[in-house]
Amino acid sequence: PTLASPGSPSSTIIGYILSDPKKFRCLETSCSSMAFGRLADLRRHHNQQHAKDRKEFFCPVMECARNGKKGGKKGFGARRDKRDEHVRNVHQAKGCGGRKRARTEN
Repeated sequence: PTLASPGSPSSTIIGYILSDPKKFRCLETSCSSMAFGRLADLRRHHNQQHAKDRKEFFCPVMECARNGKKGGKKGFGARRDKRDEHVRNVHQAKGCGGRKRARTEN
């Protein structure tokens, strides 16, 4: 569903606010049991799970199981911050000098 007021671009409805002032819910039926404490969390959830043209981030280290190769673990979805945190905590903390690949997102 979208909302539009005269003279403004349309906006997509991604959720609703519960009577509990700090609870936001996703409109998707598959996520109906999920509640978010902040509107920013609901927006991030929508962008990561439901957005049509989202970017997918993978680990840039070739030897890592999370680099997006077939059979490896999944990437980090639309969460560039989680990919960067993974690189810092897993590869830089170990002093891993793994070869980097040029493509870090799909």
